[in-house]
Amino acid sequence: MARILQRLWERHKNPLSWFVRPPLGALMFYGAWRQSWLLLGAGALGAATSWFWFPGPRKARPWVERFIDVERRFLTPPWTLPKVLGLLGVAGFLVVVTAAFWRRDAALGLSVFTAGALSKAVWSLVVAKEAGIPAAVIGLASALVAAGLLYHVLS
Repeated sequence: MARILQRLWERHKNPLSWFVRPPLGALMFYGAWRQSWLLLGAGALGAATSWFWFPGPRKARPWVERFIDVERRFLTPPWTLPKVLGLLGVAGFLVVVTAAFWRRDAALGLSVFTAGALSKAVWSLVVAKEAGIPAAVIGLASALVAAGLLYHVLS
């Protein structure tokens, strides 16, 4: 099992896996808006698995190596209070955004979606330092594009 997880983390070093997650989240939230369990589930499954869809790079850039190492340490045992609170925060974010779109409150849904993207960017900068800068830019840009597309579709 450890070898499989190691291979999956190696695949996550491909930044394409970072770009696709926010649009898949937007698909999930659009599914909530349409009250379509199929779209909601497809978006959730896609976002949850997209980190290992793409092949690992032949040679990852040093900042990618550092950022993924930080992320892996945060998302694996030992489970400390900050790690557990962080994961609960992510779960809470997903529940609030999904509920907002399910209730057809686009302003709240888009606001929380954007706040979540900003929070992840700040986390990337605070926790991963210099290695977090490109990751924060990639994630935030992708999330803002996804939020813009979602806004366009819902308008």
